[in-house]
Amino acid sequence: VTSAVWSAPSSLWLTTTVVPLAGVDAGQTTAHWVLLEASGTSGVTLLNQGDVSADQLIEDTYTYYPSIAVVNNELVAVSYSASAPVLALSSMISFISPFCEQAQVALAPEFLRFGLSTWEGSVWGPVTGTDGVGNCVWSHNAHAVAGGGGSWTSSVGRFCVDLGLIFQNGFETGSTNGWCQTTP
Repeated sequence: VTSAVWSAPSSLWLTTTVVPLAGVDAGQTTAHWVLLEASGTSGVTLLNQGDVSADQLIEDTYTYYPSIAVVNNELVAVSYSASAPVLALSSMISFISPFCEQAQVALAPEFLRFGLSTWEGSVWGPVTGTDGVGNCVWSHNAHAVAGGGGSWTSSVGRFCVDLGLIFQNGFETGSTNGWCQTTP
């Protein structure tokens, strides 16, 4: 488990990294989230789980170093690093939440910061983190910087639901396609 957060009244959200045996991410390192119900003395129950894939944006994308946040007990964000043969180490975020009056949807991943050069080696240190404050999600994760050969830094972004509108401030692309137009 790389990240965990408790949300009222008795939900425990976790992230980890898996290598699926089947599906679009088969054989690829993939960020994974889990929702557990941990109420009273009845034990722990698996309520839901899913993979955070960026393959819908770029084929053969590996996702890793995930972290998770829950805002107001309904907005769930997963921040992670991603890379592919044609994508340098990049920082990304996905939202998993009851958007648009649907029970559980995973919205398309968005880039927090694109990787800027080829990247080789390992990432060490505090490279991932996601937290919710008010109606905002703060996210940071690693991305490759100019210079190549393993140079990286952390990127930080803020994503807010404000006045019934879509998320604002934080995406490198500025793209809001696919977002609901009203507050969940």
